[in-house]
Amino acid sequence: MLHEMLVAVFCFVLTMMFGIPKEILEAADEEPVKGGIAGESSVGEKTDMAGETGQGAALETGAVKEETLLAGGEFLIGSPLAGTAILMGEVADATFASEVLGKGMAVVPEEGKVVATCEAEVTALFDTGHAIGLKTKGGVELLIHVGINTVELQGKYYETHVSQGDKVKPGQLLVTFDIEKIREAGYDVTTLVIVANTGEFKRVEGVKTGHVKVREPLIKVDGPIV
Repeated sequence: MLHEMLVAVFCFVLTMMFGIPKEILEAADEEPVKGGIAGESSVGEKTDMAGETGQGAALETGAVKEETLLAGGEFLIGSPLAGTAILMGEVADATFASEVLGKGMAVVPEEGKVVATCEAEVTALFDTGHAIGLKTKGGVELLIHVGINTVELQGKYYETHVSQGDKVKPGQLLVTFDIEKIREAGYDVTTLVIVANTGEFKRVEGVKTGHVKVREPLIKVDGPIV
């Protein structure tokens, strides 16, 4: 009972501070663990997993293989936007960097467009447009948070193109935002891509750092815990 009360208070505080949907916060009750890159021997070393995992085709398409996940295998989550992929631990925000909300990766965007990387349902969408929650057919709950502390902009420079409850397809436009104006307003546009229900899977880790294209593999999820 005490644990549940503490979790509820924690979710409320983070919702107020960062504008993160409560539904996603409640799904992210996990121990904070620093993330790394799949197959990486040291932080910052870029690694292409195609030759190591035998998933070259999946790496080329960037499509999430949800049927593989359901069978207990691993699959890839593509990047919802183009830019420079970095480790969560490099994000200039202690809450996100500690991965208390779940493991994932971050992308410093080069264009102001967020798209769906697989078939999914929009489970949470703030009026401010800075954060969106998705649930894939394979059961992965994603939080895409555009910028640091950008809830303070109250929706200025953001435009949403979907509604909560919508079913979206790969490549469908979700959110657009004005990178330059957000930066001019004094905010970091680094975008977090978080697996909010990290604890339901055996392993969640980044695929690589450096330049990433839209829907290019960004995060690898290794089978559900059964």
